[in-house]
Amino acid sequence: MPKTAAVRVPASSANLGPGFDVLALALDLHLTVEGRESAKTTINWAGEGAAEVPLNRRNLIVRAAQEPFDGWSRPLDGLELRVRNEIPIGRGLGSSAAAIIAGIMLGAKLRGLRMAAQRVLELAVPLEGHGDNLAAALHGGFCIAVIEDGGVRVHRLDWPSGWRAVVFVPKGLSPTREARRLVPRRPARKKCSSAPIRSASSARNTSATGAGSASTSTSRRTGTRSPTLCAMPT
Repeated sequence: MPKTAAVRVPASSANLGPGFDVLALALDLHLTVEGRESAKTTINWAGEGAAEVPLNRRNLIVRAAQEPFDGWSRPLDGLELRVRNEIPIGRGLGSSAAAIIAGIMLGAKLRGLRMAAQRVLELAVPLEGHGDNLAAALHGGFCIAVIEDGGVRVHRLDWPSGWRAVVFVPKGLSPTREARRLVPRRPARKKCSSAPIRSASSARNTSATGAGSASTSTSRRTGTRSPTLCAMPT
């Protein structure tokens, strides 16, 4: 009987406040995947995205269970997956990050590999391209993620108990690649470097004067990305 495994990964909201590619929050929506190795790849997908994602080897969960292991661990012949997904696809809630983390964790379990969280993150970044959503999907909570010297450093904070996340889910897609293309490549260094510090401060001490408003300002990025956001004026 082939070995079976299961993983459950949360949605996430990233680029919080001025923390572009740095700050992310895990949300109470989940991607649950049960799988086993099989002769061919089949996917039974229920929930969000059932009509939007490929149900074959091109599926991101399948790719994440295979590609990061190339060259150092055995390939899987195929995957038989049962997927239950609560995360809207392409709406800015970290659906790709959840799929990548789920695929890598599932691939490791099916190969009998014990993998540290940091190793999972390192394998995931080349597929996703940035670490913020990945960090929140892997660690949960409120995460500060910084890519330095080819590696990812993550600091996890507990989300303040008095805070609540309110999520707006647009009907249309919010293409990540297009939105990222519109953001200036060289933002002011001083603003970017202080973002994690200010946001961490506000998370630890919500009563600090001005902490909330300073750490949640998005004016630098939102204006440039508004053409990709169907609910925002352009």
